[in-house]
Amino acid sequence: MIKFFKEQPGMAVTALYIYMSIVGLIYQFFHLRRLGINVLDYASPSDFIMAFGKATPYILFMVVVHLLVLFKDLAFNQRHMDGETFWVRCKNTFFTTRSFEVISIIFVIPFAAMLIGNSKGTHIEAHVEIEIPGKIASEVSIPERLYLIETTGKYIFVSDGKRHYVVMRDKLSSYQVYSTNKSSKKDAASGASS
Repeated sequence: MIKFFKEQPGMAVTALYIYMSIVGLIYQFFHLRRLGINVLDYASPSDFIMAFGKATPYILFMVVVHLLVLFKDLAFNQRHMDGETFWVRCKNTFFTTRSFEVISIIFVIPFAAMLIGNSKGTHIEAHVEIEIPGKIASEVSIPERLYLIETTGKYIFVSDGKRHYVVMRDKLSSYQVYSTNKSSKKDAASGASS
């Protein structure tokens, strides 16, 4: 398989793009599903690549944990392999189980995205708190103080803790960002949504 991707780098890039899109879709779907929002109604494939980027730190943590388990298995299973030194036996163990480990990492990443997306959707107050100017809030019929849940290319998902709102980015031209907790202390950041 590695030989095929070396000979066909375009296929490797396409496969990576599809894989990242699927992982981003899983992350964003489970993140917004807890709020009763079907992201498939609002997102495009490029939004899933962005969602993959948002989940990357958490996914890397899960991969590191998975690799630690792999190294533990190598250290304990190497004694059953042929070879004179510890490292030779570990190398032989790795090459006999390599395909299983690669496949398991491929499946660990979407599972991690599902877990992360599922857990992030439950805590509204953990999201960034924003304030929308009064004129814009009245035009769009939403409260002025909300929590920014998620964004896609065309939509912004916000919540006041009780109700959830899906607003087109074009209609929400600017907002001011506060801290991630419920205090009224302002952060220095403010800006447009597009």
